[in-house]
Amino acid sequence: MDSDVRGGKLGTELRSARKLTTGIWAWAYPLFSALCLGWLLLRSGRKPSRLRYPCQQAAAVHSTWLLAAAGAGLAHALSRRAGRRRWLIPLLTLALLASFSLVAGGGTAVEAVGEGVPDLGEVHARAAALVPEAWTASTPGGGHDVFVVDHVPVPPAGSPYHQGVEALVRLMDEGGVSLYRSSADYPGAGPDGIVSPDDVVLLKVNAAWDQRGMTNTDVVHGLVTAILRHPDGFTGEVVLVENCEGGPDYTHALNNAENPAQSFQAVVDSYGDPARVSASSWWSFTDNAVYEFNSGDMRQGYVLLGNNVSYPKFVTGRGTCVSLRNGIWTGSGYDKSRLKLINVPVLKSHNATGVTASLKNFMGVPSIHKTVDVHYDLIYQGFMGRMMNEVIYPDLNIIDAIWVSPSHPDGPAGPYSRAVRANILLAGTDPVALDYYAGKYVLYPISGYGRHDPETPFNEGTNPYHDGTSNTGYAYNAFRIMLDFTASVLQQGGHDVTLDPARMSVHVRNLREGLSWSGGHCVTGVASAGTQWFFAEGTTREGFDEWL
Repeated sequence: MDSDVRGGKLGTELRSARKLTTGIWAWAYPLFSALCLGWLLLRSGRKPSRLRYPCQQAAAVHSTWLLAAAGAGLAHALSRRAGRRRWLIPLLTLALLASFSLVAGGGTAVEAVGEGVPDLGEVHARAAALVPEAWTASTPGGGHDVFVVDHVPVPPAGSPYHQGVEALVRLMDEGGVSLYRSSADYPGAGPDGIVSPDDVVLLKVNAAWDQRGMTNTDVVHGLVTAILRHPDGFTGEVVLVENCEGGPDYTHALNNAENPAQSFQAVVDSYGDPARVSASSWWSFTDNAVYEFNSGDMRQGYVLLGNNVSYPKFVTGRGTCVSLRNGIWTGSGYDKSRLKLINVPVLKSHNATGVTASLKNFMGVPSIHKTVDVHYDLIYQGFMGRMMNEVIYPDLNIIDAIWVSPSHPDGPAGPYSRAVRANILLAGTDPVALDYYAGKYVLYPISGYGRHDPETPFNEGTNPYHDGTSNTGYAYNAFRIMLDFTASVLQQGGHDVTLDPARMSVHVRNLREGLSWSGGHCVTGVASAGTQWFFAEGTTREGFDEWL
C-alpha cells in the first residue's frame, strides 16, 4: 500500500504540497529580512541615532541576512570580471562582513552617531502611557514620603488656581505633611504644617532658562494662590527668588505656561500688591560681597562663608530685610522661624548632572561668580548638601513635571520643540528621595536614556559613552554620584535623607477623573419654623460643590 501511495495520485499530491511548503519557507525569511531592512531604512535612514533603539537593532540583525546575500552575489559577479585583481574580492568581502556585523550588533561604532535625542513620537507615547508607581515603605522610619499627582488637567485660561496644586496639597495632608500650620478644619491644614499666617515664604523657582527649561508659571501661580488662601488669613509675604546666572530671569518672552507670554513677573503683577507677592532677583547683586545686617551693612548682596558656600541677603517688596541663612532681620535680631523656603524646580535632562530636579535647582541659591569648579563640586563633593547644611534646608520641594525635557545634551535648556507633556507634579520634604523617584520613575521611563536612571550600572567616562551619546565631561552615572555624595553630606549635617526605596512611601493620586474631595459636613435641622435664615459661606473653590 505504501508503494501505491508513493506512486499514485496521492503521492503526487503529497510531493506537490511538500514543494509548495518548501518554497514558501524558502522565501519567508528573505521576505521578512527585506521588510526588516525597509523598516530600518525608513526609521533610521535620516536619523542614525535611532539605531540604538532595541526595535531598530532587532531589525538590523534580521536584515543582515539579505545584505550578506547581496554582498555575496556582488562579490561573485566581481570575481568573474576582476581578472588579475581578484585579490580585491576577499578585501571587499571582509569589509562588507565588518559593516554587517556592526549594524547587526548595534555596537559602539553605530551608536556613536547618537546624541541622546529621543524620537519625539516615542517619548510622547511613553509619557502618555506612564503610570507612576506607588508603594509603602517596608523599612521603619518616616519623613521619606513622595507625593505624586498624575494626569494634572490644563488650568483654565487666566485662572490663578491650579487643580494639580490643589490635589497635591490635599494628598500631602492625607500623607501627614500639611502645607498650612493651623488648627482649622481645612484641607491641607495641621498643627505641624509648614506655612504660618505671618511667614515670609520664598519660592525658589528655576528662571535661568526660558521655554520648558523654566518652572511652569501656571504651577507657580497656583502655589502662590494656595499660600495666600491660608485658613487663618495670610498676612505674610510670598517672594519668588532665583539667581538665574544671567538673562532676563522673571521677564522671559517665551515661558513655560499654557500662555507662553505669562512670565514670572506677570504672575507677581497679577496680585497687584508687592507687599504681599514680589520677586527678588539675586542675580542683580550676585557680584556684591557684603556683610550681615547685624553688622550694620544694609546692602543687598552675598555673604561668603568659604568652600564655595555663599548666601544672599536681600529686601522684599514689602521692605522686609531677609538673610537666607539667619532669617528675617527685625532691627535688633533675626527671626528664622518665620522664614520658609519651598524649592520648585522643573524636571529635565542636564548635560552634566544627568537630571535637574530638587538638588540641581538649588544651584540657583549661591553666587555662581563666587564659586569654582561648580559642577565637579556639585557631583563629586556634595556641594548642595553643604549649602543646605550651612545656609537653609528647604521646607518643601515641589517638582514641576507638567512638561519635561528629556533630550541629551540639550539640558539644561528646554526648547518647546523637544519637550514632552507629562502632566505630573511631585512633592516631598526629602529632596534626595524625591529626586531619586523623579529620575527613576518619571524622567527615565519617558526618555529611555540611562543617564536619567539613578540605578544605571554604567559609570564610564569615555567619549562617547557606551550607548554612543556624547560625553559632556562627567561620568555616565553622574546623577547617582551626585545623589550619593549629597545624601552623605546631608546625613552628616543631621538631615535624615535616603536613596533606599524600601524607606520611601510613594503616594499617587490620578486626576483623570477630575479633582474631587471626599467627605462632607451636615448638622441637625432646626426644631421650629422661622422667617429669616442665613446660608453658610462654605467654599466655591474648584473641586467643591455646595448643597443646601
